[in-house]
Amino acid sequence: MDKRVLVVDDAPSIRMLVRFSLTKAGYLVDEACDGKEALEKLVSGLHPDLVLTDFHMPRMDGLELIREIRAQGNSRFVPVVLFTSPQEPEKRREAREAGASAWIEKPFKPDALQRLIRRFIGSPGV
Repeated sequence: MDKRVLVVDDAPSIRMLVRFSLTKAGYLVDEACDGKEALEKLVSGLHPDLVLTDFHMPRMDGLELIREIRAQGNSRFVPVVLFTSPQEPEKRREAREAGASAWIEKPFKPDALQRLIRRFIGSPGV
């Protein structure tokens, strides 16, 4: 069974790096440039196994996106992993209260990202 990850980040280079890392590991990857686009995709029927989102984005940031996902009927239990920077412990607390499942610091190592995702949704094809 294929595992699908929705990557939400306003930086095309980050989305490309994450896509490369996760497709190489066997995951299907969808992308959104901000929380608003991600929410539109979810509402229109995209069913990811996990959402990986940046915190700082225009139009709708990662915290707002998490709150919206948790308020949705069809995506409320989807794991959401947040990109953070090492100097943002307060953001992590806010994210946890909003319903984030975990976070990973930028810059990240591809193998650490893959391990974190496997922890929540398993390996692709399983």
